[in-house]
Amino acid sequence: MSGENPVVLTRPERTHRLFFALWPGEPLRTALAPRIRALQPAGVGRAQRPDQWHVTLEFLGSVPASRVAAAHDAAAQVHASPSELRFDAVEFWRRPEVLCLVAREVPPPLADLVAQLRAALAAQGFEPETRPFRAHVTLARKVTHKNIVRVHDMGDVGGLIAPRGLLIETGDKDPLNGAAGRLANVRSQV
Repeated sequence: MSGENPVVLTRPERTHRLFFALWPGEPLRTALAPRIRALQPAGVGRAQRPDQWHVTLEFLGSVPASRVAAAHDAAAQVHASPSELRFDAVEFWRRPEVLCLVAREVPPPLADLVAQLRAALAAQGFEPETRPFRAHVTLARKVTHKNIVRVHDMGDVGGLIAPRGLLIETGDKDPLNGAAGRLANVRSQV
């Protein structure tokens, strides 16, 4: 018996659901609330609350707790310039069953911010998204019918029906912690 190795039981490492996002501050959420609420159809899916409104820059998914610091280190290397992000369309995305407010054009400074973040994450051994970045705010989840977009407070923008006047600035002199929006690393324990 003295030559046998004891059995060591180990618990699986805790993971965190991790993503990076631009999160509007309270004053901006309050100002946008009536306009966004008008785009969230009643009784169709599960409307997102104002404290859930954000623009995801990069979604990493389940990350082992021991790797969270590496994700933070990657984000610390990112530098951005202020820019405006104009949301000008509402789309239904069938596969994730969500209704989204989208920006059909991504300003170059925001595209650069996403590219820097993805490169820094890759340098830390993460596998960032390879699809093109699509700036959006999820309005409702578990939406099962694509014909739910109401034309309410919408206007004709270049021949397309789009919401009027929704604008989020991605920052000010300190774009990662600006009053208009901030880069946030979001995690929840799984």
